[in-house]
Amino acid sequence: MSRLKNEIGKIYGRLKVVKEVGKDKQGDTLWLCKCSCGNETIVSGRNIKTGSTQSCGCLKKELLTK
Repeated sequence: MSRLKNEIGKIYGRLKVVKEVGKDKQGDTLWLCKCSCGNETIVSGRNIKTGSTQSCGCLKKELLTK
């Protein structure tokens, strides 16, 4: 289970946590995040905490084009 609480407003990579939107099948908290590029994405607390998700996907696209 995700231990992230009161994460609203915090920034992880390019993502700013907007609000909690529920739980996934494993019981991890799901967060609605706004990316610095303007897109929104839903990310599990585990992925935010480990840093495995840092953007809506725009970072990967940028790295692939370089």
